[in-house]
Amino acid sequence: MVETTPYTRNALIGSLLKMTHGKLEEYVKVGLAAATADPDLFGHFITWNGQRGKVRDAKIAFAVLALRGVKKGDQDLAENAVANLLLLSPRDLVRAYDFSKLVTGQGHPIPGGYRRLVEQGLRRYLREREQQHGWWERTAVQHRRSLKRLYRLSHCKPSGHAQRILFKQDYPKGSVFAAIAGLHALPPQEAAGVILEHALPFEIIVGSVDVKNPDILLALIEGMTGNQVITNTKMLERLGVMKSPILKASYDAALVRAKSDTRVETLKAGRAAEATTDETVRAKLGGLQQHKVAQLGTIDGDWLVLGDRSGSMAASIEMSRRIAGFIAERVKGKVYLVFFNTEPMFFDVSGKPIHEIAEETKRISANGGTSIGCGLEYVFQKGLPVQGIAIVSDGAENTSPVFPVVFQKYCEQLGVEPTTYLFKLPGQTDVLTGNCARAGIALETFEASALDYYALPQTVALLRTGKFSLYDDIMAVKLLTIDGVFRGKGGTS
Repeated sequence: MVETTPYTRNALIGSLLKMTHGKLEEYVKVGLAAATADPDLFGHFITWNGQRGKVRDAKIAFAVLALRGVKKGDQDLAENAVANLLLLSPRDLVRAYDFSKLVTGQGHPIPGGYRRLVEQGLRRYLREREQQHGWWERTAVQHRRSLKRLYRLSHCKPSGHAQRILFKQDYPKGSVFAAIAGLHALPPQEAAGVILEHALPFEIIVGSVDVKNPDILLALIEGMTGNQVITNTKMLERLGVMKSPILKASYDAALVRAKSDTRVETLKAGRAAEATTDETVRAKLGGLQQHKVAQLGTIDGDWLVLGDRSGSMAASIEMSRRIAGFIAERVKGKVYLVFFNTEPMFFDVSGKPIHEIAEETKRISANGGTSIGCGLEYVFQKGLPVQGIAIVSDGAENTSPVFPVVFQKYCEQLGVEPTTYLFKLPGQTDVLTGNCARAGIALETFEASALDYYALPQTVALLRTGKFSLYDDIMAVKLLTIDGVFRGKGGTS
């Protein structure tokens, strides 16, 4: 991993992209290895991931770990890591601080004088908000406890206003803090007016007022973020929102807002659609999910998804459908889905959404032996060239034709060399990886068992038809500066 050839770097990137939701400690091994082996690549990677990734834990952990790879003279890389930390919410920044302390305790301190850069960044994080009254108040409303801790951790003396609100609980009359404190005592209509006037966030309202009241419900929906309205669709349905024309119109407007909410997880709308019994709502949530998938960007070329349906691979069938659907919604070319055991089952899924693919392949079941090569052989016999292949399997190929043999024939006779990915599931012994290595076939691997419902589309978005194009994309992202982070940042928490 210490070599710096492009292919080794691409393999290093692949190891980073295997990470998903979970405890921050699970990022330490791969993050430290990457930060040490290639700090320049890792610096660009954390900024690229911060802009395009959807896994919050990775954004927290990798920025912390990047500081462990910087050396004397790497001021730009150190500042980039700190700048990425300063883009976090107060709650996540506190988590980052605690994680950094844990990593230091494990024998990996921040080197040189870069710890001082972190402390300076924390103080500026607080001062910038104090200087913009509205920004500070929005932050304090949502992150009161975390904000108090950040003042203590950074040894930053709060401004008079911050001291009064956070530490003395002395709320000026007419302030948003006084409004929140008195919310529970107000009649529903007045409480709803206060909620709308101050744009109080969802998590502040719940627990303080009767959410069953129609006036409160209306105000509640008006103040929800995209993620909140999607996550709470089932609750809102249970409270009767879909049966009230006024409340339903507000809910529909909230779904429209969610389209431009960059914090909405790609598959959240689809999961909510599965839970609702209202067909109209289901259709709108499905449309929202397609919109969010499209925002991940396009994938070049024609693609083949090889889904394992052998006896031990029932989990592969659903994952293959989803991967094929994510690719089909984002490519302009053709997408073929072939399920295999020792016989192929071919589907042209070009341009089809996931629910159509699921319906078309609903009778696929897991049984028989494993020949990954038979799926590619079928496509080869039909004369269908592709630029990318995604295999969903444990890699336990035990029947001819085997994939490496067919792949070499496919490339020679059709004049293509597809980039090939393995979404590896747990199961029997993986022989595919070793066979591909011996045949000189580059096989990028994602540990699919670590990819949950929300992380999977983000991983699919990383697929490329060029061997080094992902590396080029990452290195093209400019490193951040602390000044750049705060320039024009007053509108976020």
